[in-house]
Amino acid sequence: MEDMSERPRSAAILAVIVFVEAVALLGVAIWSVVTVIGTEARELTAGLFWAACLAGVAFFLVQAGRGVLDGRSWSRAAVVVWQVLQIGVAFGTYNGAEGPVPLALAMFVPALAALVLVFRKPVRDWLARERLERLADEADG
Repeated sequence: MEDMSERPRSAAILAVIVFVEAVALLGVAIWSVVTVIGTEARELTAGLFWAACLAGVAFFLVQAGRGVLDGRSWSRAAVVVWQVLQIGVAFGTYNGAEGPVPLALAMFVPALAALVLVFRKPVRDWLARERLERLADEADG
């Protein structure tokens, strides 16, 4: 087994993409709170709930990014699921010629890049090292 003590650059780039997505979601959460202040109570409650959901997803993405940096195997699935969901939202955002194309592209491009990176061999090996080390320890013991 090759030495995987040093994080591949593609894993670091993947983590940066995930962190940027988390910051963007947190920004949308804050924007949601700001825009809903001063509305009627029903809209306020819904807006605050929406902002809390977005903040929760941002927290999830920060943890997934940290997992990628640390080489945790669970983070691969978390990143893949989020990127697939984000691509779905990007396609839903772009609804023909009238859709906000820049917003759809801003969601689609990083998600596609993250999916490409997460399936590259160096990243796969980096994220599988924890499991491989555990298997090697079990074989030795």
